[in-house]
Amino acid sequence: MREKLSFSASADANPVLRIWFEPAALILSPGQSISVKMMMESDAEQRLVGSVHVPLIVSGDVQIDPSKIEFQKPFLGRTEVGNVRVTSLGGSGEVRVDKENVQVLPPDFLLSPAVLKITER
Repeated sequence: MREKLSFSASADANPVLRIWFEPAALILSPGQSISVKMMMESDAEQRLVGSVHVPLIVSGDVQIDPSKIEFQKPFLGRTEVGNVRVTSLGGSGEVRVDKENVQVLPPDFLLSPAVLKITER
């Protein structure tokens, strides 16, 4: 009689929600503005992201509009969730996700946000 050996594994890790900007970096002249896309991607293959509320933090000599992105449509995988207009005020700066105040439904996603870097031309 042959004995059968089997292995089973389960992932207990929370799904990851990546957040980034396209393009990831800008070179702007003073007063110049450009619109960038905010993108998201979930690594949960069969789990919907229900909605997201993403406040943004600005540092340096840049201005943005809007200061938060809200996306209320459920999605799987990768999607564009909004646009941000970035304006140079004459220097360099950064736009980053306020990771501590992001609201995601369901709430157990781990966040992996990127930073948009702006340099003066």
